[in-house]
Amino acid sequence: MMAPRGLVGVVLLLWGASVGFLPVAVVLALAYEGARFAPPSPAAARRVTLVGRVVLFAVVAKLGYSAIINAFPEALYVWLRWLPILVAPLPIVQALAGGEIPGDNLPPALRPAPGEARTVDTTYIYSAIVLVGAGTGAKAEDWYFLGAAAIVAWALVARMPSRARMAGAAMLAMGIGIGYAVHVGVREVQNQVEAWSEELILDFIDTKADAMKERTRIGDIGKVKQSDRIVMRVVPLGMPKILLLREAAFDRFASGTWQSSMSAFKPVQREGDRWIVRPGEATEAMTIKRSLPGNEGVLALPPGTRAISKLPATNVGMLPTGTVSAIGTPYLLAMRVAYDESRDTEPPVEGSDLAPAPVLDALLDRVIREEGLDQATPAERVLAVRKLFATKFSYSLILSDPKDPAKGRGIADFLLRDRKGHCEYFGTTTVLLLRRLGVPARYAVGYSAQDWSERERAFLVRSRHAHAWAIAYVNGRWIDVDTTPSNWAANEAQQARGIFGPVMDWFSWMWDQLIDYWTEHTLPEIGAAVAVVMGAAATLVAAVVLWRRRRPKARRQRPTDKLGRAWHALEARVAKREGPRTRDETPLAWARRISSAGSEPWRAELLDLARRYYRARFDPQAAGSSEEVVLATQRWRPR
Repeated sequence: MMAPRGLVGVVLLLWGASVGFLPVAVVLALAYEGARFAPPSPAAARRVTLVGRVVLFAVVAKLGYSAIINAFPEALYVWLRWLPILVAPLPIVQALAGGEIPGDNLPPALRPAPGEARTVDTTYIYSAIVLVGAGTGAKAEDWYFLGAAAIVAWALVARMPSRARMAGAAMLAMGIGIGYAVHVGVREVQNQVEAWSEELILDFIDTKADAMKERTRIGDIGKVKQSDRIVMRVVPLGMPKILLLREAAFDRFASGTWQSSMSAFKPVQREGDRWIVRPGEATEAMTIKRSLPGNEGVLALPPGTRAISKLPATNVGMLPTGTVSAIGTPYLLAMRVAYDESRDTEPPVEGSDLAPAPVLDALLDRVIREEGLDQATPAERVLAVRKLFATKFSYSLILSDPKDPAKGRGIADFLLRDRKGHCEYFGTTTVLLLRRLGVPARYAVGYSAQDWSERERAFLVRSRHAHAWAIAYVNGRWIDVDTTPSNWAANEAQQARGIFGPVMDWFSWMWDQLIDYWTEHTLPEIGAAVAVVMGAAATLVAAVVLWRRRRPKARRQRPTDKLGRAWHALEARVAKREGPRTRDETPLAWARRISSAGSEPWRAELLDLARRYYRARFDPQAAGSSEEVVLATQRWRPR
């Protein structure tokens, strides 16, 4: 029993339209529906075991890969979107095999249980998998439920007896109505659960920036979680240099949390395909390739950004602190940013960028006095602070108090006792010290672009490159004051980099190339390229088939009993020296031919083994000797 003609093709088209893989869906739909018109092929049925194993391996491998490169629950959604492609060979082989797959031909993990039907129909199972994958697409709106309901109704009505179709249709309509209500309710529950999980679980490890608040790990116990996943690629259009990409800047600190006192985004003006962040010409440019989950978020940009092009968004806004947010973007971005670091000259906000931290004032004054940080000019004060952290502090992810592991470490522990911590300690204390010295300063978060790839000619910015530092207003412009020891990235790389890191990077690069091709070409061009690849593959397969038909090989079914397998293995060993048995040659005739071809003792032994094999196989009175023959053939070699 197979799904009605056209059903699987329609399901694939719905999936392709939902997840954005329409050209791939068209190819899969044509491949499957075309296979149903082909005459039954016994060879296809014999290949089911191999195909099933390949499909099982691909499904498990994709799940593992998605879990490595994506955060939960996005990893699960990505895996479900790809399942229709990974599982497609099974229903195609079933169609080529004549409409059914013998259960014994499947891998053990996929075989039916004893007592169940001995044939397997994958078409309905595959249709359900495709529908689930379609439901994870970014374009799946309310029409998805209607399309899925229509497809399910089609599949059920096609199998109903004609006399029961009226009652069945009425029950289907009722079920669809109830299902739609459940669908809406489950979607709302899912949204709420994801919001809770992001707030309660992923707050400490998620890389998505918040323009209004940054909760630091100051006072936390243990190690900051890290990930080797690539979150963006930065392609400089000139000489590559290490650069800090700012996502957000904050001016108010309280209880371990930095906040922005300015929450009103000023709209960024658009001129053609360019968003003018700041007026004026730029001296440098780069291309930033990244994903933006939720189709909106804060952008990581170089200091002094002047304009952004190739950013399809409905709205772009900027805070007075320089934080830039985009709304209504596609999931994947490849934007070009023009910038000039020397022209980040917006004046500080009076009363905000010098705001004190009253609880810490006495502590900060003590450090300033003991270390001699109060120099004559703002530039000299910044230099003194840099020197203090460079010579007397070290980088560490171990945050617990050595005297009391249950107690967290605060600013006082960092400045006066062990003097070690991660970037959030260095960034926070640098801002507070500079403000106490009269230098306007802000706390900045973002990424450090420093992992250069010669193969890609780009910086690979990973999750572990998330960074925090200070920016200070000196001599009429904002400058980066990164006091974290320069070996911080190398230390974290040693702990986060796994043995499969290079392999994952290679797959990530291949995926990036596919995305570049997808975004830079139209759907007709992509369809033409897919057609060329499929045509080349079909030509290669046809050439192999024709070649094999011109050079037929004797095919024998592999024995399943122990005696037959032992003799088959013996024949394979001898065939390496003397050639295989011909199509019409019996084992005894073959042994006689080999025996008469020379005078070596092993040839006579082979003929004797063949006669013993025949007695064990065909003489009822000698059936008990089969075990002896099996052992003899297993041990014997043509020496």
